[in-house]
Amino acid sequence: MLPNVVKLKKSKYAFFIPVEEYYIIYSSLNGFIGICKDIEKVEEIKRIINTEILEYRKLDDFIQLLFDKGILIEKDYMEDALVNYLYESQISQDKTLQLMLFVTLDCNFRCVYCAQKHEKKVMDINIYDRIIDFIKTSLENKVYNEVKISFFGGEPLLEYKNIVYFLEKLNQISKEYHINIVSSMTTNGYLLSPERFEKLVSLKCNGYQITIDGTAETHDKTRVLVNGLPTWKTIMGNLEYANSTDLDFAITIRTNYNSDVLSDLKSFYQFIGEKFDKRFSVYYETIKKQGGENDDQLDVLDDISGILGGVKIERMLKQNCIKSSNSLNRTIPTQMICYATKPNFFSIYYDGTIKKCSHYLSIPENNVGFLNEKGEMEIDKKKHALWISNYSTQSKTCRDCKILPLCFGKRCVATMVQYGKMNCFSAVETIKVENTIESSIKEQ
Repeated sequence: MLPNVVKLKKSKYAFFIPVEEYYIIYSSLNGFIGICKDIEKVEEIKRIINTEILEYRKLDDFIQLLFDKGILIEKDYMEDALVNYLYESQISQDKTLQLMLFVTLDCNFRCVYCAQKHEKKVMDINIYDRIIDFIKTSLENKVYNEVKISFFGGEPLLEYKNIVYFLEKLNQISKEYHINIVSSMTTNGYLLSPERFEKLVSLKCNGYQITIDGTAETHDKTRVLVNGLPTWKTIMGNLEYANSTDLDFAITIRTNYNSDVLSDLKSFYQFIGEKFDKRFSVYYETIKKQGGENDDQLDVLDDISGILGGVKIERMLKQNCIKSSNSLNRTIPTQMICYATKPNFFSIYYDGTIKKCSHYLSIPENNVGFLNEKGEMEIDKKKHALWISNYSTQSKTCRDCKILPLCFGKRCVATMVQYGKMNCFSAVETIKVENTIESSIKEQ
């Protein structure tokens, strides 16, 4: 029961985003998003924004709603405990085993911005078997209660036959242990033929991320085959076939954009919106210099231009009724946490080496263990601890940050692991969150 005189304050994680004559209200602690257009309520929001401690004799429906949604909290309430509970319950205590398999380092593409070194090295069948043994032992010992597998590379579909072999084994485990096992794949989509797609989906490989950088005009400048030939038409044909089926799947079309790609996206997203159904979504990122051999020639956007580009893309997606994966990733608590920082996540390299990060593959700290012949993970606990520690509890920047519940300082901890310091641009990320929310729900 609330006292007769109720003293409230704004949540540390409450956003009041002005849009024309109204406000968007958002909580990064619970993901609530609301729109306030009523003139009297807009005036009350302005008062709330400018008042440290609010006093009410009686809570009307609007203030009660803000209280119920965690936008307003009791004056003496310490939110830190709730934030810690969120992290413990959703991250530390997660019993889902997540494995990313680097099934090959080879690739049939030579994308101009790719920083990976392509080598003809593939995961041997005995490594797949070791992984199967590890999963079975983990389930028998009740260490995990769910399994999620993601196939990565290189281009994983170069190893299609071994992936099918592995998936068939997984399906047997799923039936034997009565447990949910799902898998996904990051692929360029060129080799995802109709026959292969149907087979993979039948084996519960239902999720795909496929990069398409705009229309053929821009995509075929950046994402070409080893021999330099274009790829857009083949990939699009494969996606159109997937869309024509009634199969259960989710495909995320990733767009890597610079100024050239951005200028082409209006027509591209109109095409996507007309061609594909709700099983398709879009994720977008700016093209970055990541140490590749073509870095000197890359056209990249600065931070501000990248943010403004993201605002434009969100509006394009809304106009064309396309689901934005960025909106989900940037507004739901814990969704901005990098998978490499989770204690239940491991990358298994083609040779059985266990890593955490899928990007900084060559740094020594990334090699946290090995999958031995018995299917047991031999983990270097000191190295593993570098990745999974909750650094946000030690950082004043994190503790004071309005979007702490989204990332807990763990969008990328590679610099902390390597150099002992965070590489966080919280002001930029907060602006991105606000712009994403505004762009995704603002009326056109």
